[in-house]
Amino acid sequence: MAKDSLDRARSAKDDEFYTSLNDVGAELLAYHAHNPNLFKGRTVLLPCDDPEWSAFTSFFVQKFDQLGLHKLISTSYNPGGCGKVFTVKRDLRRKQTRIDDLEWSYLEGDGDFRSAEVTALRDEADFIITNPPFSLFREFLAWIRAGGQQFALVGNKNAITYKEVFPLIQADAMWVGFRSMSEQMWFQVPNDKTATGRRAVPACWFTNIDHGKRHDPLNYMTQADNLKFNPKLRNKRDRTYVSYNNFEAIEVPVSSAIPSDYAGVMGVPITYLNDHCPDRFKIVGFRKGTDGKDLTLTLPSGEQCYPYCRVLIRAI
Repeated sequence: MAKDSLDRARSAKDDEFYTSLNDVGAELLAYHAHNPNLFKGRTVLLPCDDPEWSAFTSFFVQKFDQLGLHKLISTSYNPGGCGKVFTVKRDLRRKQTRIDDLEWSYLEGDGDFRSAEVTALRDEADFIITNPPFSLFREFLAWIRAGGQQFALVGNKNAITYKEVFPLIQADAMWVGFRSMSEQMWFQVPNDKTATGRRAVPACWFTNIDHGKRHDPLNYMTQADNLKFNPKLRNKRDRTYVSYNNFEAIEVPVSSAIPSDYAGVMGVPITYLNDHCPDRFKIVGFRKGTDGKDLTLTLPSGEQCYPYCRVLIRAI
């Protein structure tokens, strides 16, 4: 038991990455802009949280009245001790909700999201929004899915490749958030030894909350125009798109080179998910060819190439 507690404490310490208030606000206000009534009369749970550091708590308290929230719940994790639960509920006598309006008490357990008491809070909530421990992302996502809530989570970009995650993206049960995956995300790291205490992490948002960017398709050029004008097209000189050796699809090395007049399957980089429009394209697979191996192609030079992490799409 002592070793288990030590391992959990070490894991918790390594997973302390606090999202900036600007990143939290920009993402969540984009959802609100798409649907101004999204949070009205609803309960939001912020598990894996610590109001002393948390930008999530700060944002929702500051915007509590503007968003029309009914209740905000935030729980903190304390390995080896008792976690805390912080709540603020709509009070018509209060003109403006402030951070001082948060009420708190100790939990019976350590505040682990998998505990019965935090799971009960999950079942009370309409939304779960947080930056969960990256090392527990799979388990945390399964925990949320079991409750059926809407969610917005910060996770490592590599999570897209997880077998527990990509099928949800393919089924349009989860998607990349409003913020571009190409933008660097900086986190406050309490245990970081650098002068700033900040660290850049390859992270992005994962959500099942709709936002306008998902229904604003980009304008793509035709095959001919891409081959003639797109400087990023790998085989521009050869005036052709290269097909995979082990899958009936063409290689599109950059999302901007997606041809608007191609009806077959295309392999695109995972950053395509920034701009995926489910009204225009269907995701049909990920990375593997018909032989179950990674996609391969042969360049005009004769060199065999293994494109990194391709999403397979087809126009609807």
